[in-house]
Amino acid sequence: MNFTVETSPHIRRRANASMMLLDVIIALLPVIVFSCGYGWAGVRNLLIPLVVMEVAELLFVLIKGKGSLKAYSPVNALSAAVSALIFGLMAEPRSASMAGMEYFYLIAGSAFGIIVAKLVFGGFGQNIFNPAAAGFVFTRLCFGSSWTGGYAENAFVKLFGLGSVHTGGTYLSSNPFFGKGGYSLLDLLLGNSQGPMGEVCKVAILLGLVYLLIRRAADWRVVLSYGVTFAVLSLCAGIFQQGYANAFEFAAYQLLSGGFLFGLTFMITDPVTMPIDAPARVTYGMVASILAILMRFFASNPEGVGFAILIANAIAPFLDHYKWAHSRYSWKDFLTYGILASVSIGLVIAGAYAKTQGGI
Repeated sequence: MNFTVETSPHIRRRANASMMLLDVIIALLPVIVFSCGYGWAGVRNLLIPLVVMEVAELLFVLIKGKGSLKAYSPVNALSAAVSALIFGLMAEPRSASMAGMEYFYLIAGSAFGIIVAKLVFGGFGQNIFNPAAAGFVFTRLCFGSSWTGGYAENAFVKLFGLGSVHTGGTYLSSNPFFGKGGYSLLDLLLGNSQGPMGEVCKVAILLGLVYLLIRRAADWRVVLSYGVTFAVLSLCAGIFQQGYANAFEFAAYQLLSGGFLFGLTFMITDPVTMPIDAPARVTYGMVASILAILMRFFASNPEGVGFAILIANAIAPFLDHYKWAHSRYSWKDFLTYGILASVSIGLVIAGAYAKTQGGI
């Protein structure tokens, strides 16, 4: 028996890795343009991680090549750029009064993300963790207590001259289960709300998602399983949450708040860190979504998308184990999907009921 060994990304499309990475950057452009409405605060959040990750990637190739840059290719530059831009967009823009600490946060987080989550594994195609998600989680865990105050003015205000909202941590941090945060669904869709600068404008994110799906740079199975699972669980929570008349409205607020759509478009779709086979990718999307919704509703940190994606990254090699990984769907796969759905719905309903009764 002959085995063919290939490096990631394992995605079936007529394009090389460079074109796939370029597609991600193009998909990020609407979000980047909106984020530039924050002025220097937004540009700084993108520029610093870009410099740090590109330098780290270059040094890695130099060290690995014993001083030679022959192995350095457009893939190295583009992969570092994608990770840097995603990480920078996950950060909140700070005003001048917080700029000093912001530089430190951005440098430390981006360096950790690319070095620990990517380069120590061997570079592009070898890492099992998403570098941007790893950098984000590292920053939150290490500097979470000081990650407040000094926010720049909302880009929506600067770009369109409407409203007077100031940015900050996502409003989920105040009351993720019950509150609307004072925003309408239209506010959340257009970006007239709080949150990290890349996660705010949902229209810009959706434009990027459509582009990635058309270009087949994102696997629709992961997108669908992640999105549908999140929507169904949000709807179940809304139905059993007392005092909330419209469960569909509750679910809509959950879908348009926090980092759900940003994670769906630019992080869970990373072909390097997801499983190889189609059935496993559906399971992968469901697991990431279930973890994200449980953290949002019941954990101390309601913005759990980055944490959930890292845990799903760790599970991906298990889903790819040769004893049960296969390219065609079987009854075992559908049984797995059913068990995951049933257990997660039961957990959300029980937790929602307990929370509305004041039990937790």
